[in-house]
Amino acid sequence: MSVRRLTMISEIFENNGSVRQYSAHQIIIFQSSELIESFYIKSGYVIVYDIAPKGEKKILMILKPGDVFPLIWSMKEHYKARYFYEAYTDCEIAVLRTEKLIEQTKANLEFSNYMLEMSVETIKELMLRLQSLESTSSTHKVGEVFRYLYRVHSEKNGKWRRVTPPVTHQTIAEMSALARETVSLQTKVLIDAGAVKYEKQHYHIQAKVLNANLADEEIS
Repeated sequence: MSVRRLTMISEIFENNGSVRQYSAHQIIIFQSSELIESFYIKSGYVIVYDIAPKGEKKILMILKPGDVFPLIWSMKEHYKARYFYEAYTDCEIAVLRTEKLIEQTKANLEFSNYMLEMSVETIKELMLRLQSLESTSSTHKVGEVFRYLYRVHSEKNGKWRRVTPPVTHQTIAEMSALARETVSLQTKVLIDAGAVKYEKQHYHIQAKVLNANLADEEIS
């Protein structure tokens, strides 16, 4: 995401709204609540999740600094949230009422285009995440979580890419719809293969080795 785009979105939210602090694990939006506000993440991470029929949390995405949520859904007045949005870490978030956001998109074509681009990117990742959950292979499910983290939440660190959010086995379990014990076993397989390592409370990933272990379509 370009610095210009981030700066414009941040300024519009902060100049026309307010800034709030959320503690880790605090719910920001409840599922089925009416969406009267949109949110821009200044710092921290937010998880988007659903609750499975048996009560398990099913994380669909992790949102990062610079992301706006709930995006397209927030552009329609009197629309209800499809998912829960919860602070994964402590967060600082700029908040803008929906009607103000709609006004800004109508008045500023560049801002409107940025919001549309962000929506398309987010929907693409959401579709990939939902598709990966349909797999019956625990190896594939865990591998796809690491692929998602590589694509969306990693930064170069030598020959590895460091996953920026502090992801745990429990997080991966909730992202893959698997038991934590299964995630632990499958993650160890990837660590032993040299595809993943855990260092200083963060995972690191080598895409080529991960792809070779999954024997599937490559990530870039």
